[in-house]
Amino acid sequence: MKDLQSIQMQETAEMVGWLRQFEIDQKFMNNHPVIISQDHNKLYITFSSYHDDYLCYLKDENADITKDTYLCLQTYGPFLTFSKKHMTDFAVLVVGMTLAANAA
Repeated sequence: MKDLQSIQMQETAEMVGWLRQFEIDQKFMNNHPVIISQDHNKLYITFSSYHDDYLCYLKDENADITKDTYLCLQTYGPFLTFSKKHMTDFAVLVVGMTLAANAA
């Protein structure tokens, strides 16, 4: 569990940096940017969600702290790289996300 917490802290920092640097197309994945990460033989897929108020907060545009000024992460995994079933499930998810990206 400690490893997962460390991974989630790193992913949160990466997502904040990404959101501050780039204007993200909110149509893709219904405003849920995705991070795919690896820790040794474990893969994780993390979806994030946020509100426009959160982006204002990150840009320090005098945003009030409300229930919408938070970044939420939902992590799925681990998908074990030595497990055929896990890798099949992981591949299905990644292909689905790729098809969604191409359709957006």
